[in-house]
Amino acid sequence: MRKVRLELGFSDGESTALTAAIPGRQTVTKVKIEGVDALKVLVKKLHPEAMIPGRGTPLSSGLDLHALDVVKAENVKKPYDTETAAFTVRAGERVLVRTGLALQMEAGIEAQVRPRSGLALKHGITVLNTPGTVDADYTGDVGIVLWNTSREPFEIRKGDRVAQLVFAPVLHNVKLVEAAELAETERGAGAYGHTGTKGGCK
Repeated sequence: MRKVRLELGFSDGESTALTAAIPGRQTVTKVKIEGVDALKVLVKKLHPEAMIPGRGTPLSSGLDLHALDVVKAENVKKPYDTETAAFTVRAGERVLVRTGLALQMEAGIEAQVRPRSGLALKHGITVLNTPGTVDADYTGDVGIVLWNTSREPFEIRKGDRVAQLVFAPVLHNVKLVEAAELAETERGAGAYGHTGTKGGCK
């Protein structure tokens, strides 16, 4: 059994390591496996009340993101509103939840913002552009585009866990080559449910 270690470095110089035991073989990019250098992601608080993401369980894929404030699209550049304890998202409304955090990652890594399954199932709250992408060269607020798909208003309180952050490798050494023809495959151009919904795998 191998141990996978993810180390988060904070802008104040402190760091914390998250280690999980993974059964079987594991292929990971720039993650510490038994003595290989760990991936360091710097986290900067853009506001003192911002909360550092954490994992719910040792083997959770995502780190929970906490709400600092909520704004509409036209107000994304306004200062953080930390005086308001709770924000209401109307039925069908989409908003930007700001975390008050900025990341700095090595090249070849991205952070993905994903919905929390409990919020999606129980309240119809999801990340509209899921997964949201945080590029390695983006150092602004890690925002969450939340959408209330339900018919009821939903309240977001400051500090609530509203989404999760997953780190993933990115392939930059990909070259697109224009071709007049493509090799034939069994599937071909079949898409959008062409295999139907009944039956099992071949």
